Amino acid sequence: MRTILTIGYEGLEIREFVERLTAADVDMLVDVRELPASRKRGFSKSALTQNLENAGIEYTHFRSLGSPKALRHAVRKNRDYATFFSGVRKHLKSEDAREALSEIRNMSKRYRLCLLCFCGDWRKCHRSEVIHALTTSATLSIEHLPNQWPQTSAA
Repeated sequence: MRTILTIGYEGLEIREFVERLTAADVDMLVDVRELPASRKRGFSKSALTQNLENAGIEYTHFRSLGSPKALRHAVRKNRDYATFFSGVRKHLKSEDAREALSEIRNMSKRYRLCLLCFCGDWRKCHRSEVIHALTTSATLSIEHLPNQWPQTSAA
């Protein structure tokens, strides 16, 4: 069974982020943000692409899989995740989104993929709906990479 990974870069510096991808043997990062821009250094499209390229990881962006701006702003304001996720599910039924999902499924045959968004907690992120849409018509395993390493106790 093929596995698709996911990660959110919230709380990470670019170096730590790339280390997590490298440790997980990712060879293609799939950006599912509507806009691949960030105030966080290293995570906007051009800088991210360069950092990934330096680590031997390819990058692709699927704008059509990003959560629409109106939904993002509404959930930040009212914290109504039920409405947010319902809107994302509806959005993912668009022709552009369905084509992108199909392309990701095909890419997963050739690459070890990791889906990227900002949110550290995938359960509060639209990528949980992207994952659901990917797995409804394909047998895929999903693994969420932590944005924090587990704490080890001192001996």
